[in-house]
Amino acid sequence: MLGAALAAVCLTTSASAASSAPTAKPGQIVIVASGQTHGTLIIKHTTELATVNWSRTLPSGTVSSASPYIGIQISQGRNVEFGFYVDRALADAVIFGPEHPRLAAGRYDVTVVSSRSAIIRIPINGSSRYTLKLNQHGTSARAEANAALTSGAPTDFASLSTRVTKTTTALLMLTTTATAENASNNDLCLTTRQLPCTVGSSDSGNGQESAIINTAASHNQAVLYVYPGNVPPGDYYATADQQVVGVQQSATFIVVTFDA
Repeated sequence: MLGAALAAVCLTTSASAASSAPTAKPGQIVIVASGQTHGTLIIKHTTELATVNWSRTLPSGTVSSASPYIGIQISQGRNVEFGFYVDRALADAVIFGPEHPRLAAGRYDVTVVSSRSAIIRIPINGSSRYTLKLNQHGTSARAEANAALTSGAPTDFASLSTRVTKTTTALLMLTTTATAENASNNDLCLTTRQLPCTVGSSDSGNGQESAIINTAASHNQAVLYVYPGNVPPGDYYATADQQVVGVQQSATFIVVTFDA
């Protein structure tokens, strides 16, 4: 599957590689994380991240880890400067934050979501170098729901309880794979009631609903980005709706929250 192919590019390594504690080369930020951790990155001079050409695939060597999923966020207060998330259950990497990330001199919060140790290498313009070792345990989280195989025209939905604080970034990701041609519409939202987005009282962030016609063995991925301040702090249901006409398909709903 395409998701497995992406994982082979982005996540394969040995455990020893993730524990070798490298240092950054000129033109790099290197983050060494001991699992789900956070810390402070101090930028001495204005630094531009050389990630503008990244699309849905991370360059080879960006991530070294035995974890089945890796996510990182660089933020300052409520401002998310850069982040990405890659998962063996997803076909495409999810990259978020400004299109042209630029870090002014100052202190930044770095948060990593991972089940195991990880090394993350981010290219930057110029010859500066930064190495940060994270060892403070974080409260970020990943949750997954596997939707039942869908057939016919009713709306199926999956929901996961999600806590949002004033500094939380939440990624809601729905990936579907068709076994033959069908037509589907997907909605993602945060809702205050455990109902489909099309029915419940919902507060959504910056995301999407998607309508797509799938051919045999095709893949579709939808993402909702909820940045700090998009919704009031509180307890929500992260929800994904599916309206499918046609034959069966598989669906996986993943929710990731970044929080120190």
